Amino acid sequence: MHSPIFSLSSLPTPTAVLFLIVGFQLGWISTSLLLPAWQQQYQQQEPCLSPDDPGCQRGSAISILSFSSSSVSGATTSEPGTGSEEPCNATLLLLKQQQEAILLNLQQQQAGIRRLQERVAARNSTILSEIAEPACANDTMPRVGTIHWNPKPQRFLIALCSGGQLSNRLACLRQNMLDAALMNRTLVIPTQLIDYDYDALLDLGAFDECVGPGRVITFSAYNASVRGRVRVGRYICHVHAYQTEQTCDALRLSYETRLHASFAKHEVARKRTPGPWFKYPTAEFIRKFHGDHHVIAFANMFGVGGREFRFHGRAPLVVRRECRGLLQPSRAIQEAAVGFINTFLGSRFIAIHLRRGDFFHHCIHGDGSRRAVPCYHPIQQLAHCLHLRLQALPGAVMVFVASNAGEEEMRVLSETLTTLGSPHSFVSLPPSLKGQAWAEPLLSLGLESNREVVSFLDKTICALALKFYGTSGSTYSHDIMRLREWWRDDHCEMYICPETLPSQISHIHPNLASRLLSPAQEVAGQNATLSANVSSDKNPASL
Repeated sequence: MHSPIFSLSSLPTPTAVLFLIVGFQLGWISTSLLLPAWQQQYQQQEPCLSPDDPGCQRGSAISILSFSSSSVSGATTSEPGTGSEEPCNATLLLLKQQQEAILLNLQQQQAGIRRLQERVAARNSTILSEIAEPACANDTMPRVGTIHWNPKPQRFLIALCSGGQLSNRLACLRQNMLDAALMNRTLVIPTQLIDYDYDALLDLGAFDECVGPGRVITFSAYNASVRGRVRVGRYICHVHAYQTEQTCDALRLSYETRLHASFAKHEVARKRTPGPWFKYPTAEFIRKFHGDHHVIAFANMFGVGGREFRFHGRAPLVVRRECRGLLQPSRAIQEAAVGFINTFLGSRFIAIHLRRGDFFHHCIHGDGSRRAVPCYHPIQQLAHCLHLRLQALPGAVMVFVASNAGEEEMRVLSETLTTLGSPHSFVSLPPSLKGQAWAEPLLSLGLESNREVVSFLDKTICALALKFYGTSGSTYSHDIMRLREWWRDDHCEMYICPETLPSQISHIHPNLASRLLSPAQEVAGQNATLSANVSSDKNPASL
């Protein structure tokens, strides 16, 4: 027998009935008061766009509230999409559209900000990369060919390189290699009695590998082949920015007195083109200096040559492709450089060459043509340039410095970099190599006090650095870049302050002193003015 659907035992308690009645009454009152207001407020709103629109569904809170209220009040439930539900659904649709529009606007703004930040970051990265690695002007320099060097028997060219220091003399040797190849002669490198000790400086065995056996020999080997009788058939000396007739004569006399050499003919070649350098087209060079003399001597060919005679950068065109380094440092210098790097620097370090001291006069007097060259930057300006370089290389914290700057200049440079936020450690070679374990390859040969050896050691360390920044206009920096081409395949010429003019005051007029002391200015009535001018010129504050 089935139990009745409704029985007295299933009736709620009096308290439950009371709460139920109060709830029904409150629901009816809220529905009757709020629903007309909603209808009046949104009766002008657009209807649902489609029955499938999310705002037209009957799952929202307002639709549930309307359904519950109508059920309590005994109203008949409306069909979907008609009656009292339409304003509620339109309200939901409008609110949702507004919310989506606001969210879309915010998303677009955030995306725009992100794109702007990405562009700024990319631009900053580009700027720093351009600062650290500027475009290489000589990276795409084409080779114009290879010169076949076939020396004739018993035909020699003696290289007499005496101008400048080691970098200039190595450049002179490279040019003489090209000269000897064009003239089909065997090149004789200078003797240590007149020039540097190239046996201690260079890896002489690399000559055979790079240009072929027997094409470059030492002066001692040549002297032994002629039994000490050095007879020069033609001695040619070029007078240019770095060499005068007096230096030409002095070099010839030194060979005559110290080596008992004889010179049958000596001539001076004077420059006919403007500028400090000689410029010879290849055909003119061969025509001018070709001869059948057994021995020809060129005095200091630094600064002589045309398009093929590059005094820095890539090697001469006579070099074989399998060459691993022309005019590279000796094995002892290379081993000492590696020992120093492993002791003080590690593999990730950068190197700078800061040319000071004698470079001050070079930048004032120019290249010998009395034209000033703006190449001497104040220490503060160098610090700002170097700060930009170091920012682009945050991983390289050690900085090796090859410089002839004084202690005060290096102190100001270090303090300025620290103030700018680049507290990198500076490392340089010690004043003496004695007692240094890493310098044992040089100490065993007694070369620890050889200035040229120490200078080449500086160059070798710079050439092995992760990055190198040189001093514009310095052949010392150019020679380091030459080594980097061989060892690191680095064809960039990077400088500390590229294309940045020094921040300096103007030079005083050269006739200022004569004008101040001229008799015309000592007339009566001008003494006071002259005195004021002199005192003003002597006051540093007036500058």
